[in-house]
Amino acid sequence: EGAPFLERYEPRLRDACRKIMADQQSFGRALWNNIPKMMFIFLPLIAAVLALLYFRSGRYYVEHLLFVVHFHAFFFLTGIFVLLLERLSEMTHGGLATGITAVEGVLGAALTFYVPWYLLKAMRRVYAQSWWKTVPKYALLGFAYLICLVFTGVGLLAYTALTL
Repeated sequence: EGAPFLERYEPRLRDACRKIMADQQSFGRALWNNIPKMMFIFLPLIAAVLALLYFRSGRYYVEHLLFVVHFHAFFFLTGIFVLLLERLSEMTHGGLATGITAVEGVLGAALTFYVPWYLLKAMRRVYAQSWWKTVPKYALLGFAYLICLVFTGVGLLAYTALTL
């Protein structure tokens, strides 16, 4: 008949949906606060993908994990810089705010291209393989990244909803 898993959690899920609809702002805050927990699962998953892609590299899993942590630290630092520019433009007025907003837009657009390029160059340097081997692995990593992001994102939504 029905799935026992769904029957077991249906009352909690319905209750969570009611709470979310009643106070969407609290759900958003709880979701934001749970992102570090999601990253705690996401980063090791991506490291596992790298370990599979570079199975014969002779590297330990922890080395792949350190590579992923390094890349995400770079990514988050650039994101923080863009957010700081956004806040600065909100706090200023007139021409200065317009200039800061323009710099923020240019920087955001530049980072949209530079961050993926940085990852590709980092993979090539760290794993010391040719472009012909690195580019397909980069593409596979990107696909796996998307799949893992969706998987952990859905987990984040479910975890947040069930712990409200």
